[in-house]
Amino acid sequence: MTTIDDTSWRPPAAKCAWRKFLTAEEKRILDKAAAAKALWLTLNVNRAAIINRAIQRAKPRTLSPREKRRRRAVAHTEGE
Repeated sequence: MTTIDDTSWRPPAAKCAWRKFLTAEEKRILDKAAAAKALWLTLNVNRAAIINRAIQRAKPRTLSPREKRRRRAVAHTEGE
């Protein structure tokens, strides 16, 4: 599996320094929005993990050929 090196990507330079022109209120709102986005990303990862586990539990369990042989052998020895 290929891994992605997150440290190699750099965002392009901004065309203008627009953040210098924000009011204190706008800065506060942007900070809250950034925090909300970070929380959402965490919650979304957790949501996906929960759904994936539930899907796996909902699937009918199939035994591997090795487990089938083992169970047959155990059942055969218990019957004797």
